[in-house]
Amino acid sequence: MNRCWTALALFLFAACGPKSTSPKGSAEPSPTNDDITMDRIHLYLHDTRPTQGAPRKPAFAVQAESVALADQGVQSFQNARAVIHSADRQTEDILIDAGCGRIEEAKSAYLEGGVVARIGSMRLDLEDLEWLNQQRLARTDRPVRIVDGSSRFRAAGMRLDMDAGELILTNGTGLFCFERNTS
Repeated sequence: MNRCWTALALFLFAACGPKSTSPKGSAEPSPTNDDITMDRIHLYLHDTRPTQGAPRKPAFAVQAESVALADQGVQSFQNARAVIHSADRQTEDILIDAGCGRIEEAKSAYLEGGVVARIGSMRLDLEDLEWLNQQRLARTDRPVRIVDGSSRFRAAGMRLDMDAGELILTNGTGLFCFERNTS
């Protein structure tokens, strides 16, 4: 399904792109993957679990200002907004901003460059973030800073298991305040 959307986007880009102004018979070099760039594109990684006849829902989605075909099945992008969708639709989705990244068809996505993830009121500042689609796992082995209200926390790395709803931090330090509900 993802290949169909990629093929459709490439077809529309080729059909609507600039027309050649060179005379017939002139030798123009054929385009390479570096020559193919698209603007304001949405890319999706769909949930890989069986759906019993229902259409698959996106597990990870990226909207990017600029997308280029890097290799077969890999697209690189700039200025991205991404969403990691919860499986049950009761858990909050994770909203992510990143400077750049790449997505490998049906497998994974990698974000870097000022990565900021938001889960409700919680903000996570990261150097990079990798999404493993099959495992529905977001991870980084680089420093993480978490801010939520008056809580401040730092960690050397993290794992976020979307199915289990677990945020696992490694080598963490900081202050985490539990607020009491007074109602």
